[in-house]
Amino acid sequence: MKNIVKALLEAQKKIENARKNANNPHFKSRYATLEAVLDAVKVELNQNGIVIAQTCGKDPEGHFVETKLIHESGEQIESRIYLVLERQTMQGFGSALTYGRRLGLASLVALGAEEDDDANRAEREAPKPVQARPAQRPIQQKASGPSWDDFNR
Repeated sequence: MKNIVKALLEAQKKIENARKNANNPHFKSRYATLEAVLDAVKVELNQNGIVIAQTCGKDPEGHFVETKLIHESGEQIESRIYLVLERQTMQGFGSALTYGRRLGLASLVALGAEEDDDANRAEREAPKPVQARPAQRPIQQKASGPSWDDFNR
């Protein structure tokens, strides 16, 4: 593991966070696509002798995508992400696969995502404090679990 760790360290010194380049209308938020994650890491990994390999498969636990960082020395680091399919169709599988590939690669490289706002974040208005509700009003909560959209951002 000595060679891949050294190479990954050198790559991470130069890798910048992926740009949030797509919108999630369900959450009204932005996220980094698989392409943005690949753009952020591939050149630096390759220049340090590391190739990215992503394969999919199925075992008793379910469908998964496996991401490997393989160093030219033969050493490798891997991660397996199990997929949650919203629909049992090829489109559902493809969507889950893309999501799994993005998560697996970002986690192996310790990649974050940042807003593509030309450093204007600091100029944004500070958030307004939330005012507490009066004591006589009960707090209402929805009792529902996560949906596929919770994971598809």
